[in-house]
Amino acid sequence: RIDLKGCKSAGIQVRTLRRRTNIAMAEHTLMLCLTLAKQFPLVTSTLSIEDMLLRGMVYRPFDTRHTASPNYARIPNLQTLHDSTLGLIGFGEIAKEVAMRANSFGMRVIVSQPTGLSAEEAQHFRFEQVKLNDLLTQSDFVSIHVPFSEKTTNLIDQNELSLMKRSAFLINTARARIVNHDALVNALQMGSIAGAAFDVHYEEPIDPTEKLLSYPQFIATPHVGGASRMNGLMDAQTLLMQCAQCFQ
Repeated sequence: RIDLKGCKSAGIQVRTLRRRTNIAMAEHTLMLCLTLAKQFPLVTSTLSIEDMLLRGMVYRPFDTRHTASPNYARIPNLQTLHDSTLGLIGFGEIAKEVAMRANSFGMRVIVSQPTGLSAEEAQHFRFEQVKLNDLLTQSDFVSIHVPFSEKTTNLIDQNELSLMKRSAFLINTARARIVNHDALVNALQMGSIAGAAFDVHYEEPIDPTEKLLSYPQFIATPHVGGASRMNGLMDAQTLLMQCAQCFQ
């Protein structure tokens, strides 16, 4: 959106700033993916036989003559990010940061973006561009990265959730109302998706009677993805340093 040739001919320097908040958001998104895949709330609360009994689990020890005791709580359906498919709805600055980190985990990255993305971008960020419905049917993790607007309100509704795999997870670090609330509650209740993780909520602070909180497969964090505020201060410092260099 900036006429770089015009700026150059006028002697105006154009610089970019890689915002730390976007990096923090990307880290938070991958953390939510890992938390869901590894069932972190459950695995950290089933350390002892007493913990297991409280959750209706029966401890069955392994025969250690033949094996060690990995996953001695016998928690099923633990998943690995490697070789799984991450679907990014929207491909702005945060989604680009997510894609780079997902590549490091060995994930296949697919992107749904209304505007076309260049072959150069696809090669650099190692993703495939697909239609939204194809993204929903193929992804093991669906992560939302579109701005909130009238157009994107209820973008993910009953129909979209029904297209997802029963083993798939939905991650939302954008705005809550991009996902239809009642449709998500129904999907969790019916088990039509494996789980969801939201850093954003329909009311903030979150309503303690929020139905979503009653589902153990729903993970919530209090809108902290872009924290800490030091990220903004350090961005401002970088910006000022760049400005100072322009006058040297």
